Amino acid sequence: MSRSIRAQLRAAKAQDNESRELATIYQSMRDSLRGPAYRVRYAVADTSIWPVSEPSPPISTATTAVTWPIIPSTIPRPARSARSHCPKCAPTCAPACWPSVASGARAAAGQLLATWKAGKRDAKLERSMARLREVGPVPVKAAVDTGLAGQALSDTLAARPAVSMDMIPFERGWVVYQTYDRVKDYTPTQDQVHAELIARRAAIQAAREEAGARRLYDQNPSRFSSPRRIVFSRVMVNPPRR
Repeated sequence: MSRSIRAQLRAAKAQDNESRELATIYQSMRDSLRGPAYRVRYAVADTSIWPVSEPSPPISTATTAVTWPIIPSTIPRPARSARSHCPKCAPTCAPACWPSVASGARAAAGQLLATWKAGKRDAKLERSMARLREVGPVPVKAAVDTGLAGQALSDTLAARPAVSMDMIPFERGWVVYQTYDRVKDYTPTQDQVHAELIARRAAIQAAREEAGARRLYDQNPSRFSSPRRIVFSRVMVNPPRR
């Protein structure tokens, strides 16, 4: 147990040192981080948990054979976990639900976008989304949120920083977003610029280690010199037989 406890203490101390260093770096560059920011409202239509409608029951007659339609390969399919949200589908007919999941999520996202563009809100439609959040102010090039949808939205807003409204695809569906209330001169919080602070700390540590290595070398360069070497050649010859 002593090894485990020592490892935990070292990890806690390292984390505490990192937190203090990041706070110091943030305070030193806080004023230089000021810039424009936006408030962001976004909703996520996630195909992995999107509800699927019950397929039409097959017609059961003595002379009629029923076959499910073949799904073209060009239709995007959601994640496999969508199957588990179709309890009334048998395994043989589950693929028939995939197009309805993708098209349903996209249609709902498009409807929500049209509602927002009209300056209205639809509580029922918004509740059908996997996530609905209003965050901000969010600085330009800062992370809007975590997760796949948050990363896709962060990349989009970093490339197109402006007051806008649109919908974008991501790995598991669609993100509908609206940026509004532009703040011209905003000072981000430490959490909002965490990634930038981590990069700055890594650069400072690299410079610190380089300076330490230079001082150690200047104190005694001979300890780093290679020992004298003697180069020679040797030839082995077997004695001739008599």
